[in-house]
Amino acid sequence: MKVRSTARAPAREALQQNVIFRRAKAEISQEELAQRSGVSRAWISRIESGTADVGLSVLDRLAVAFGVAVADLLAEPDDDAEEVDEDELVRRAAAPRSERISARSLVDAIDEAAGRSNQRYSRRGRPPAVRPQA
Repeated sequence: MKVRSTARAPAREALQQNVIFRRAKAEISQEELAQRSGVSRAWISRIESGTADVGLSVLDRLAVAFGVAVADLLAEPDDDAEEVDEDELVRRAAAPRSERISARSLVDAIDEAAGRSNQRYSRRGRPPAVRPQA
């Protein structure tokens, strides 16, 4: 009898974290990523929850949508937090927006991945919904 491990595969966990992070950095919803990549929103949700077994074609489509290599999606996040001196803080503050991620964007992406969507990205730039009066 073969016993399956309940631990997440390191590649699946790295993919999960990288997709959430890159989506937050791009400030796009799961729905928008689905449109850009051709991967269904439900499948992206499964990737972000760590429950999807992803094939190479899906990895390739996500990589193209994010403008990165497939290897970048599977790279383990750098967990070694280092102390940052004042010069590095100044350098980071002066960096272009494309090199930064806002804390709010990251929290929103994590919330959406966990099923706690607040519709922040999908409503951006749209007028408020008009609700009919009863």
